[in-house]
Amino acid sequence: MLLQSQTTLVQAGLASMHSISGMVELLKDTSFAVLVNNAGVWKPTPLGSTSETLLN
Repeated sequence: MLLQSQTTLVQAGLASMHSISGMVELLKDTSFAVLVNNAGVWKPTPLGSTSETLLN
């Protein structure tokens, strides 16, 4: 498999729903080949089901 020459780097403050929404909007038409995520430890939760109130 050959790597594509175009790379997109995006920085977002993941403690802010506004920042997360902006990142998702920016990348909505992007196909991912590799996604690097520096995530903390959290209990198993279905994707998209954690509220902003619970995170605070």
